Amino acid sequence: MSKKKEISGLITGLVTLIAVACFIILGFTTGAWYLVWMVFLAIPITAIIADFAAKKKDFSGSLVGVVSLLAVIAFMLMGFLYSLWNIAWIVFLLIPISAIIMNIIKAAKKDEQKDEEKSEEKD
Repeated sequence: MSKKKEISGLITGLVTLIAVACFIILGFTTGAWYLVWMVFLAIPITAIIADFAAKKKDFSGSLVGVVSLLAVIAFMLMGFLYSLWNIAWIVFLLIPISAIIMNIIKAAKKDEQKDEEKSEEKD
């Protein structure tokens, strides 16, 4: 295992422990458990950034992770700020849409590379 991957895992694990501690401390001190759970959003944010920095995931995997996180945040904001819970769930459709688009792009790039390899073999 490379050093970057080890550091990435350690950072994500550390952020997880810090998020749990913050959740408990803030929950008991403020009593706002319904809002304090949002500290757990720091875990996927850190994992996405750390994995991308360690080159464990390609760009498309990171992008789908970011879209997922943004969908959760948008859902919560639309619900809490504007009470649009009944329609806000639609933002979650962005997750499979972004994954499908990224898979189409990946497939097109693979096909392009195969075509280039075939043309090089003919020469």
